[in-house]
This record gives sequence, structure tokens and C-alpha cells, in this order.
Amino acid sequence: MTRFKRSGILEGIELIRRAIRSGDGRSSLVISPRCQRLIEAMQCYHYPDSRRTAPGELPLKDGVYDHPIDALRYFFVNYSHNPKTASRRY
Repeated sequence: MTRFKRSGILEGIELIRRAIRSGDGRSSLVISPRCQRLIEAMQCYHYPDSRRTAPGELPLKDGVYDHPIDALRYFFVNYSHNPKTASRRY
């Protein structure tokens, strides 16, 4: 059985931001040095040129760095023990 929770991209990114730096300045996100692709993705993840886009715009989906970040985002969205999850049998 697979469990999942629907979420928007911005909601997931905000959860990653909170793990990187909480309101008290501490970080709860630890990435192993062996996760080189995730580290590189975290360093290279970016938004479109701000001169041409509105504030709050979605991050640039470049097909390279967005995939590891998406996986991290899915983890944080589904990690909480929220009872509002859906179950589906495959």
C-alpha cells in the first residue's frame, strides 16, 4: 500500500526552508557528504530571472537540479504524521 499527501511546490519548498533554518536559527537538515548530487542540487537550485517574473514565482525546472530537490520536497511533505493522507493499492 502506498500513502501520499497532495501538496503544492511552494508548500514543499517552505518545508525544506524550515528544515534548513528554523525561526531560532537552528538547522534540522543534515545531508551526508556522500549525497553529492543532492548537495550540488541544493547549491544550484534557483529561480528564473527576477527582472522578468513576479514575486513568489516557482523555481526553475531545469531537468537536472530540480529532481533531487523534488525528492527532498516529497519526503518533507509526507514525513509528518498527518492523518489526511490517501491510500491506494497498485
